[in-house]
Amino acid sequence: MSDCRVDEELIRRFILDPGIAALGPGPRSNVRTPQEISDVVDTRLADALEASQLRALLLEWNDHHDEAHAIVQDCSDPTGSLIHGILHRREPDYGNAEYWMRRVGKHPCYRRLSTVLRASEFDWTAAQELKTRLLPGDDWSPVGMIESCESAITLPSSHPLYGCLMRVQQAEFRCLAEFILSQG
Repeated sequence: MSDCRVDEELIRRFILDPGIAALGPGPRSNVRTPQEISDVVDTRLADALEASQLRALLLEWNDHHDEAHAIVQDCSDPTGSLIHGILHRREPDYGNAEYWMRRVGKHPCYRRLSTVLRASEFDWTAAQELKTRLLPGDDWSPVGMIESCESAITLPSSHPLYGCLMRVQQAEFRCLAEFILSQG
């Protein structure tokens, strides 16, 4: 793996700077273009599988749903299936999202995501019940996230529960990006 600062720069530029994504597919302003994403991924990762996974993840975070789907529809490994499940959750197609999440099993990035979400700096003030649903037994529940998003999708984005789910989703994307980058 290369310099951690480079990884943080990539995460800041492509996940944090565009702003927090809605639970649905978007679009929103200030996202990175598919070309910007491909340019940085191609220079960062030489492995074709990891590059395509990172590209799909960043495309989905930046609301390029169709482009991301074109990449992950042929991925059957756990990371590709996880990205595919997240993509269908945001589409929203919750049944299809659950199908892909069942194919993932227990992904290695779930441990890091659970740690991040249990950390004291993550604000659960308005959503203790949500925390219990997403972290039963302190383990990440991707199906709990799907069910929570389905329940919250009709809420205004200003609702505290919706906002908390958006922050959880951002942490999910970040942890998955960090995992993919650590493989390269």
